[in-house]
Amino acid sequence: MNTQMLALLLATVALAPSLSVSGHTLHWTGSSTASYKVNAKASDGTAANTPVEGTSYAPPAQPGLTVSYRVKVRGEKVWSNTVTIAWPTEEKTQPPGTLKGINAGTETLDLTGADTLRAKVVRIHFSASEPGVSWLPEWNQRYAEHGVKLQPVVTFDGHMLSAQEAKGLVSLDRLPGLEDVELGNETSYGYQYGDGYTAASYKERARVYAVRVREAAEVLNPHGIGVLAQAEDGGSGSNTWVKEMFASVPNLSRYVAAWVIHPYTNQRTAAQSDTQGVPKMERMVAQLAEVGDTTTPIAITEWGVSSDEGRTLDNGASLTSSEAAKIAETTVPRLLAATGRHPVQSFLLYQVRDQAPHGESTSREMYFGALTRSDGSKGPFTTAIQKLLAG
Repeated sequence: MNTQMLALLLATVALAPSLSVSGHTLHWTGSSTASYKVNAKASDGTAANTPVEGTSYAPPAQPGLTVSYRVKVRGEKVWSNTVTIAWPTEEKTQPPGTLKGINAGTETLDLTGADTLRAKVVRIHFSASEPGVSWLPEWNQRYAEHGVKLQPVVTFDGHMLSAQEAKGLVSLDRLPGLEDVELGNETSYGYQYGDGYTAASYKERARVYAVRVREAAEVLNPHGIGVLAQAEDGGSGSNTWVKEMFASVPNLSRYVAAWVIHPYTNQRTAAQSDTQGVPKMERMVAQLAEVGDTTTPIAITEWGVSSDEGRTLDNGASLTSSEAAKIAETTVPRLLAATGRHPVQSFLLYQVRDQAPHGESTSREMYFGALTRSDGSKGPFTTAIQKLLAG
């Protein structure tokens, strides 16, 4: 073999990543900033190629199938070695102790809706700019009278919580029975801030957010109140948020009661698989594993299906109540199975009732309710949610 051919062979070999599997997560050699393509071939004959940034990937579960995987640098021709995952046929249901509830508000119909749906916990927003949050004690008591715990989320849309505001959350200790407070709503998403995971502002937000989580936990934990913190990638597919948080506060997990995620499904029919919410959960689990966290609980504080009696909404879906019910019954177990070794702290449906009467709007945001706007039943979907929250 001449020198030129040897050099070409060595260059080709160098381009091929070395692939391994740990549990249900793929890892390979290469650059964490490079783009790759993961090829999956299942034992039922189906195949798929998935673009991935970085050097790890938690593929979606394929229960009962054995799937072969390989990876290559995008744009190159040389594939890695092949590894396989034999996916179990059984998927776990909600474990005992999981808080099951809904997103609701401060209207009488929200209280009665919580009763109808058999919710055990209610997530309610309050703004960090509200001094004292004087209305919270009243609604904490009103829900408690219905046997429902309050799980408040402090919001600071479009800006970052200040150190003073984070430490000021200690005032929540006046709420009897309060166990956790969620810090921010979808703070790792770019839509509130006009940026994305490659922006310097995004990385700085993750770093400051981690400090605020620590500051809030330091004042709340002595009162028996935990902090629920955002860890999902907001659909970006990047590990930037988790990586930057832990770069800022390396022992961040010790301050977190549970990691928050909103893994909404993108199913337009009950027959379609969820290629949005479940993969998002798998990515978060993999990204946390990269920083050494495989056991901190996970809080699913929003999940839901939008439907209005089969009407076509602005996402192109026209789900009937029966189809929405089927999605809830089949997708939630897959979602829970994707949490790996992380216990599920809470599963909260979005939301208690529709934001608009039937037929008034085409916006899908208006019809995520488990009940109609007036607290009426949405048929099989309402029944499915009652079973889900009661289980």
